[in-house]
Amino acid sequence: MDRNTIADITAYRLAGALVATAGQPTEARFRAVARSGSEIVVNLALHDDPRYSLPDEPGLVRSYGMEYECRAITQIPGASLLPDGIERYLTGVSMFLLRG
Repeated sequence: MDRNTIADITAYRLAGALVATAGQPTEARFRAVARSGSEIVVNLALHDDPRYSLPDEPGLVRSYGMEYECRAITQIPGASLLPDGIERYLTGVSMFLLRG
């Protein structure tokens, strides 16, 4: 059985018609994300920390034809996992996603 589908990514969940959330994909699972028609990967963790990303994750994602953005919670002033911080974080990410 193929264990490299988007459904096999840790904590994969659809969060709406155009947004999904998940844990860290493997290289093969990023390929599955691209095959599913996804256009943008927004990394919520630090892209240059080996605990939270693959080596050259931005390059890997781009090689599959998707955009890659790192919008780690620590990069947005006032963002945190507390309710007020999540609102600030989502506002920051929404501004990025809705750009012209």
